[in-house]
Amino acid sequence: MGKKQWEVDAKDRFLQFLQNNYGFEYSATNEDVTVNPSTGRNHDYELSANDPALPAIALEVFRLTGNGQDIGQHIAWSEIADRLREALTARGVTGYLIRTPRFFVPKFKRNDFAENTAQRLAAVIASHPNDAELMLDAYAIFKLTGETRISISYIGGIRAVNPFGSATEALDELLPTKNEQLDVQGRLRVLLIVNADMFGHEDAVRDYFSTRDAEQFSNIDRVFFEAAPGKTALVFDRRVFDCYRDHKIPDDEGMVTLFISSVEHRLASDHRTAFETTKMVHAKYGTLERLSVGGRDALISCGDLFVEEADWASVLWIVHSLKDDTDPPFPNPMHEEVAGRKDHLTINSIRGRLSWLIQKVVVHNLVEYYPSMLDILERYATGPDFYIRTQACAPLSEMARRRCATLPDGNSFLPEIVCERVKSLAFRMLNDAGTNPTLLDWVSTILVWIRDLSENEADDVLRKLSPVSGLYAVHNRCALLLYFALFRDKHFPELPRFNSAEFRDRLHQELRKSDSKFRVSLMWILSGGGDGQALPYEAIQPYLASFLSGPWDEAGFLHLRTICETHVKDKPESVCPLISECLGRIAGHVGTEPRSTAWLIYEFDEFLALLTNNCCEGRVLDAIELFLGRSPRIPAPFRARLATVLAQYGSPRSIGLRSRYLEE
Repeated sequence: MGKKQWEVDAKDRFLQFLQNNYGFEYSATNEDVTVNPSTGRNHDYELSANDPALPAIALEVFRLTGNGQDIGQHIAWSEIADRLREALTARGVTGYLIRTPRFFVPKFKRNDFAENTAQRLAAVIASHPNDAELMLDAYAIFKLTGETRISISYIGGIRAVNPFGSATEALDELLPTKNEQLDVQGRLRVLLIVNADMFGHEDAVRDYFSTRDAEQFSNIDRVFFEAAPGKTALVFDRRVFDCYRDHKIPDDEGMVTLFISSVEHRLASDHRTAFETTKMVHAKYGTLERLSVGGRDALISCGDLFVEEADWASVLWIVHSLKDDTDPPFPNPMHEEVAGRKDHLTINSIRGRLSWLIQKVVVHNLVEYYPSMLDILERYATGPDFYIRTQACAPLSEMARRRCATLPDGNSFLPEIVCERVKSLAFRMLNDAGTNPTLLDWVSTILVWIRDLSENEADDVLRKLSPVSGLYAVHNRCALLLYFALFRDKHFPELPRFNSAEFRDRLHQELRKSDSKFRVSLMWILSGGGDGQALPYEAIQPYLASFLSGPWDEAGFLHLRTICETHVKDKPESVCPLISECLGRIAGHVGTEPRSTAWLIYEFDEFLALLTNNCCEGRVLDAIELFLGRSPRIPAPFRARLATVLAQYGSPRSIGLRSRYLEE
């Protein structure tokens, strides 16, 4: 039976590859060589060398076509996920993991689909800001505490869709047969896999052969993968497998690269043995630079597994072995993004990911290792790479969170020297950030936990954090202002007395005149949105009038209504006049802001219901009269609602108000 042209071409290119890369001259001396007459199994070619010292080669060739539908679905999912992440970020949504179903959306509809989906997801998140988990149809939404990124993953798991699944399926199906076809002795048995335009790189095939037990295909000595004509790579060598099995590094330098690549792939599937082999590589060469960036990244993922196993010795070995890694090089695109005042929302690069592995050391309260972790983080936090500075904030914020914690015996949880180092580093990062809002956003995640400040230090922090722009950073700054104004003077009695007067005045001023983002954030925290705990009404009451005297702000009024709902039953004598004033402010916009009518009528209804359900008739009529007096042009929906309320009362005053303002 004659060979197909693609087989002939693949064989000829392989012969050229052997000559170009190894200096071996081979020629095809036979084809369709039978190895088992009873089954008819045969391999495609026998190759003979011009040099009699070289072994003959039994060559089997097959094309890897894979499953185009699987790859197409992955590409579509990735494209829509990227657009969805951008759309959510544009709406100010940060700090969430969103797990999605598969997407079956035509290309021309993907932009609109992402925008509409982002709008719905953002609305659900906004309406449940304190919920750790949410659902919207087939979307699962998880709040990431202390993080500012948006992560998108496939609903089947935390990992993204695997684009190489079809390659694995093809190899699983075909390899047993190929192994039988190479069941011949006295030959170097070689499998040549030809890519049929489905897979652009050899990593998927190398990963397959690196993570399988080679005893399952004992007749295969070498595997080569041709990603494209003329682009061939060795992806499996049985000698490498034997070395890995026997826990030794190959003596042949030419095999070391493939050996290390095989170890890198095994870090995920055989992490304990692969990790110990990696330590052997480090011991022999004194460095991990022989690992690829992908391999070192896999080593960090291996560290995440060791965290789950509480194998801290291995975690710390990884941290200290990679702490001075050259990835990312400087400058790099992530740094440029942050330098350009734009946050880079993904965790990548070796030192970037290592910062989050260090965070796990911190959150598991391994205090004895904090000093050595700080040594690393200080270099990251003060180095030239702005992106690495932002990533260092993750573990530093956890250290800052523990600064003021105490043990059951009353002693400090952290040594004093660690507390001072964290505080000093946070202030250095604050000063180094200048006016860069992205750097300040991240630094705020540390400073929000450092509250044992003097008046001058507190003023310095609030002033320098003024350029923050991210939602969580704004909340962090406002939380600090509220703390210094309302609570700092009652805490830390061992420190010099803290005079809160200046900060109380500042809080009044910001509620009256500050940017909307700060006014809304302050009201959100005052309403209990910061930790879900309502603040004492007596403490916050003086500041509510300051907010009401400032510019109109729809979102701020929503939080003010929450405050009224929380306290009206216990404090009606104080809250009812406040509700009246809120209705008066709404009246100022009725008829003058037509585009806001839909929202205004909703807020009007809510405040009016609070008033009528909790306040006496006199207060209700005072509020209605205030509303009517401030709104010369009353749209019909408002008139109807007021008339309904006035009809509930039969007093002369209610009748007079109805006839004066509402009857035509």
